[in-house]
Amino acid sequence: MRKTGLLLIGALLMAGCGGGGGENRSRQSPIVGRWRLTRVQGLGQTLNCPGTLGIPGVGSASCSDSDLVQFNNDGTFSASGNVSASGEGIELPTGGIPTNGSGTYQFANNTLNVTVAQPVDAQGETGTVNVAFSGQNMTLSATESGVTVTSTFVKVQ
Repeated sequence: MRKTGLLLIGALLMAGCGGGGGENRSRQSPIVGRWRLTRVQGLGQTLNCPGTLGIPGVGSASCSDSDLVQFNNDGTFSASGNVSASGEGIELPTGGIPTNGSGTYQFANNTLNVTVAQPVDAQGETGTVNVAFSGQNMTLSATESGVTVTSTFVKVQ
């Protein structure tokens, strides 16, 4: 969860140029749909959404029950919500998915590559996230600067 942007998620929420990774369009990719952030794990801590978590000696992180990411069949995504982190030097990994923004994605072989279009201050940023599915849940895992953060989402549409 970057100060400038999640996701999805990246999210939360969580963007590679072009269509959704070359999947067969006759069968919808499991990533397509609307996803709500339910939990973030990292730095030895677990944050259940909605909630706020103090990170000893660092600061805090928070999320709401309205942190959403939408992956569309045409290879675009949009993210909205209130995921935030505060404190000296806090920059939690999201795999490039902005907290509030949009962009394009490619999804193949349980890997999500994203390119941010909005917000403007993050335009062109890219990221890669490992993805796993279990029932109606999707887990995104990203590592930056040696810190791994895992975000869990539930499909809402």
